[in-house]
Amino acid sequence: MSGLQKLYDAITSMLSEIINVDESILCVLIATRSGQLIDYVASKDFYEKVEGSVSFDELAATIAAMYGASLATGTEFNLGDTDAVLTEFANGRIVIISCGNDALLAITSERNIPLGNIRLLAKKYSKKLSDLIKKLFVAIDEEIKMTKPESMEIL
Repeated sequence: MSGLQKLYDAITSMLSEIINVDESILCVLIATRSGQLIDYVASKDFYEKVEGSVSFDELAATIAAMYGASLATGTEFNLGDTDAVLTEFANGRIVIISCGNDALLAITSERNIPLGNIRLLAKKYSKKLSDLIKKLFVAIDEEIKMTKPESMEIL
């Protein structure tokens, strides 16, 4: 197993830990700040609650846009950096928190779980995930540098 795959597996494992803390947690997602999906774990209940298919790539882009809009608002009103984005809906919540400078952690839950619990969980895991994501990006850069141009397929 490559080092890159081990890092992805470690991230998936950590996301699985989060989702298994409480049955009310429906989906945990990691995205870059530009909106690219890094990884996600969703519960069976998540798929049952969402009508139709789910595009996690689109969800990652939306999460990044929500965080970016909040960050811009904080700057505009001279409130400082965004600590967390908390969004409540009729049937659930989303908490988005920064994972270092490179990524965002989003936790989607039902409304019955206390918001403070989700925030604490997000903060606890954001640091651990931040360290893994830094290593992941370094490993991806190294793999790109090792790839010879003649071995790349031209579409």
